[in-house]
Amino acid sequence: MKTVTLSEFKTHLIQGLPVIDVRAPVEFEQGSIPGSVNLPVLSDQERHEVGLCYKTQGQEAAIALGYRIVSGKNLEIKTQNWLSYIQSHPEALITCFRGGLRSQTSQKFIASHGVDVPRLEKGYKQARAFFLETIANYAEQASLVILTGNTGSAKTHVLNALAEDVPVVDLEGLAHHRGSAFGAWDIPQPVQADFENRLAVKLLSLQQPSLIMLEDESRMIGHRHIPEVFFTKMRASPVILMNESLEQRIDNIYIDYISSKLNQSSEPTAVSRVLESYRESIRKIKNKLGGLRAQELLSDMDLCEQQFFTSGGLEKNKIWIEKLLVWYYDPMYVGSLEKREPKIQFKGSRLEVMDYIKSLKIVTKA
Repeated sequence: MKTVTLSEFKTHLIQGLPVIDVRAPVEFEQGSIPGSVNLPVLSDQERHEVGLCYKTQGQEAAIALGYRIVSGKNLEIKTQNWLSYIQSHPEALITCFRGGLRSQTSQKFIASHGVDVPRLEKGYKQARAFFLETIANYAEQASLVILTGNTGSAKTHVLNALAEDVPVVDLEGLAHHRGSAFGAWDIPQPVQADFENRLAVKLLSLQQPSLIMLEDESRMIGHRHIPEVFFTKMRASPVILMNESLEQRIDNIYIDYISSKLNQSSEPTAVSRVLESYRESIRKIKNKLGGLRAQELLSDMDLCEQQFFTSGGLEKNKIWIEKLLVWYYDPMYVGSLEKREPKIQFKGSRLEVMDYIKSLKIVTKA
């Protein structure tokens, strides 16, 4: 039966083709190939039972137990799941952890129905090593240019707007987090391995450009850390400094964090839920912010909530947004920039920066 080599797998990844991962859910949740679907040959409980058998009775007994478990109605259901997915995704390949018994067995079950699905050689284990190697290679060989600027400068929006003109890696998008104390998304962050795997696939998709644009980030994006080798390269790379006025930055944050989530017709419970999440963020940075300032911001948020309940207005949120920028984020950013002393390749307004980035000559290697 057909197997897929690492070289072929790289092309598979770049093309965004599907992968069936037959590992147990508990394994899949710890890290997987981006875009893969988990259709396990053994459930978590079944895997646990086979594992206990292996420890107490040895490999042959464990394999025999596995075949007894995956038989009859159980096998029929699992095979139908695989076949249904392959029918709608005919270019799928199959994998397990090492590309061994589980994916080989699943491949045979599928083949017994006249369908030949290729199997990834050496499985997810090799894929994971390849992803980490890819990140290290790009950190060593690629030229990175970092877009920096005060909090609220809309750096993410600028890079996303330029993504069709220049190679861009959106680390916050990959991490499902905006990077600040207030940056949590409504969906959970991927586990660390998945964040790294997604970064590797994104880098591969760029086809080795002469430079890559990224947004300036701290080492941590929410609870996920940028791989050390890549973060070190980012810190050593030149920056493009975007200057936005305080007023514009207040408006940007108001749009991203308030008006994009809430409006005059929002349910009061929704407003309370959003503002309470921001109150919790203030409490988390209370020690750095200072107790009195933290309390003032919390009081401002209380007034904003009262304003909405009485008039449906949301504009007063700009009051605490401004204070948060002036008291906390701006001093922290200026201090970080002065400490790092990065090479500033260009600086200007948003429009000037966008025009400059568009003017950069990007060469993609064949």
